[in-house]
Amino acid sequence: MGILINKRFLFLLILGWFIIWTPLIAGEAEDAFKQGVTHYNQKDVALAKQWYEKAAELGHAKAQYQLGLMYERGKGVAQNFITAVQFYQKSAKQGFVKAQNSLGIMYRDGKGVYRSFAKAKELFQQAASSELAQAQFNLGMLYNYGLGVSPDVNQAEQWLKKAAAQGLVTAQSHLLLMYRDGRGSKDLKQVAAWFRKAADKGDVAAQVFLGTMYHEGEGVAKDLAQAAQWYHKAAAQNDVAAQYNLGQMYETGTGVTKDLAQAAQWYRKVADFGIVDTQYKLGQFYQTGIGVNKDLAQAAQWYDKAAKQGMDEARYELGKMYFKGDGITTDQVLAVVLLSQTAKGGYEPAAVECEKMVSQLPITKLTEAVNKGIREAQYQLGQKYKTGEGIAKDKILATVFFSLAANQGLKPAISARDWMKNYQLSATEIEKVGQLEREWLEKYK
Repeated sequence: MGILINKRFLFLLILGWFIIWTPLIAGEAEDAFKQGVTHYNQKDVALAKQWYEKAAELGHAKAQYQLGLMYERGKGVAQNFITAVQFYQKSAKQGFVKAQNSLGIMYRDGKGVYRSFAKAKELFQQAASSELAQAQFNLGMLYNYGLGVSPDVNQAEQWLKKAAAQGLVTAQSHLLLMYRDGRGSKDLKQVAAWFRKAADKGDVAAQVFLGTMYHEGEGVAKDLAQAAQWYHKAAAQNDVAAQYNLGQMYETGTGVTKDLAQAAQWYRKVADFGIVDTQYKLGQFYQTGIGVNKDLAQAAQWYDKAAKQGMDEARYELGKMYFKGDGITTDQVLAVVLLSQTAKGGYEPAAVECEKMVSQLPITKLTEAVNKGIREAQYQLGQKYKTGEGIAKDKILATVFFSLAANQGLKPAISARDWMKNYQLSATEIEKVGQLEREWLEKYK
């Protein structure tokens, strides 16, 4: 009897301790977490980490999640995906939905764990069922692309709609793209309504998409003035797409009064981000004085930026400026190089202009261009050797330079080379042509 009483007493003692201490521990964990949040907001990440760790040790799910984020992003700690996963797992096991979603992302992307779309789907499903919009979006995208599940447009649309209805603009935009592709229910009116709600709250992405819908007449009646208004709101928040669209609208007078000065201002903002089309446009504006004061040096600078990104039209304009010395130091050989490169890309105006430029070069400049491997110059020098124009006539050297140009695909050079070899040269002379051509290539290639 005495032993039984002792056991009961012990049980009651443990139970009482648990009842008393559990809320005390929970309270201590919450206080530590709040301290972590305060220091994190004050940009004292190191101290925030200490408090989060204290709360996490006491089982605080949000603190565990925050530590997971810090290790995933390398915020205040060395980036470590494995440690991030460990904290996410602790938090997710307690049912914290943001941790479930983050852990799902880690499994989806194979960060800190072996990639498993099936596990990602399971975690996204848990968080999505708890109405976490980002998890609903992630789950919808798995169905959209068939990752870990069979592709299912209906499931994708269902989950994206749930996220979109909560105001997640990425979900709304993906629904728009889905409907544009002819998939799903094509409820563009609903998408436009969602975008408007988010746009009215100042969401820049929603403002751009809503402007695009008014621009194209998708889900709403086409209204270019409305499109311009929404682009303006987004552009004021430094959205590059909106600024670019406004530049085009002001240039053409679409939805706004035509204003080339305004167009130039918007293009300038976009061009600074490296958008090649606007760099070329600014080159045109400064070259002609459209919307800005005429400034050939500025024009050359913008053409140069676009040319360095491989834009044929910009290389063409820049080449012409170098040839004439318009706003920049004259460099006729560089001009020919630029035009030749552009012509090789299939830009026909450059081919015509390059041929014209080469024909105007003095023999010293022509030879310099030849030695840079410019096929049009090689062909032109071949012609001079063939006819004796300004240089001693030499059918062997003529054929050498025709051949060099022909090897680069210049059609007139191919015809000239073949004619010389078939009708003008002996076998011995043809052999000499081959020897000189090899010597030239060894020297200049």
